[in-house]
Amino acid sequence: MTYLIDNKISLLDDLLNRIAVKLQLDQTRRDKAETSYSAVSKFLENDEKFFSNLDINIYSQGSYRLGTTVKPKSGDEYDLDFVLEVNLDYKKYNPLILLDNLERRLRENEIYADKVERKKRCVGINYKNDFHLDIIPATPKSYFGGDDIKISDRKLLSWLDSSPKGYVKWFESKYVEKRLLLEKAAAIEKLPDQKPYEFIQPLQRVVQLFKRNRDIYFENKNEDFKTRSIILTTLAGYYYKQENSENIALSNILTGIHEIVLKSSTPFEIVNPANHNEKFSDLWVEKPHLYEHFQSFINNIYTKWTKLNEQVGIDKVGKILEELFGESVSREVISEQAEYVNELRKKKGLLKTTALGTITASTEIKSRSIPNNTNYGEISKAENN
Repeated sequence: MTYLIDNKISLLDDLLNRIAVKLQLDQTRRDKAETSYSAVSKFLENDEKFFSNLDINIYSQGSYRLGTTVKPKSGDEYDLDFVLEVNLDYKKYNPLILLDNLERRLRENEIYADKVERKKRCVGINYKNDFHLDIIPATPKSYFGGDDIKISDRKLLSWLDSSPKGYVKWFESKYVEKRLLLEKAAAIEKLPDQKPYEFIQPLQRVVQLFKRNRDIYFENKNEDFKTRSIILTTLAGYYYKQENSENIALSNILTGIHEIVLKSSTPFEIVNPANHNEKFSDLWVEKPHLYEHFQSFINNIYTKWTKLNEQVGIDKVGKILEELFGESVSREVISEQAEYVNELRKKKGLLKTTALGTITASTEIKSRSIPNNTNYGEISKAENN
């Protein structure tokens, strides 16, 4: 997607869109993920000792389902999360029954055995130098249906609330154009298809840019210090006001988050908007230093983003883009934009059609301001959509 370069906002939006295009997961990685997801799902479904006798539903969650996965930097790995929902009454079972049987089943397969890793709330399969496939076993919270599920915590030895499908519905409710989730009837759901970039929502692009800067910022730091993607995604969704401009949207999002960070020296609570019993920021209480790293990260990106919008001249803009998103990708998009502008001049082009409409020299891109928020608890309360 490209914009007519007629003002600073459209110039930055064009550059940001070009960067976001390059952050999309490539087809080779998607094919590998699809193959692994399908193979593991079928292997679990055919378990004669436990899972085959139960009604199960397997579906993706997290960044992959939200369409906000970011292509990893060279040598890095990415996560593919999915839920193994088993239809049993959790109140009658030990919280570890699903985790134990899931791990047992995966270790029975010679392909997965040496890749299996026990984690706090899931069992992971680590494909080194490629991706992690994390499987979260769960049960329905209620026999009467709904999106809420129960997952088990190996450390706490208890069942916890979660709502991955509810979270997706909340996130998609923020889109410029409202879209209905497709409820699949099959026991094993197909992974979401990769949409053409032109049909990816501004909010999805903003989250991808946000996450890439997070990766850049924590690149030479302890991996455990990195702020969780679900926290960044939730905050972005909370402060996003359906702006069509990625630059304006991320500016407003960062302003809102930065205000909270400035006013809250101690961790504030971030919950799943679809189920407030699911705490995304629980580790901040348990490990306060993680919140301190989050504060530093937000202060850093807010300062650089503010400076980016104050710069005049492509050289200065390019330098800050390199700091935000990496040297290689930033130089590539600046070169691409220069070629695009030259082509427009040659053709005397005045229009450029995008998925969100036609942008012309007379088009105004307006920012929707975000009201001052002095109540940090608003993030953990229900929103009136």
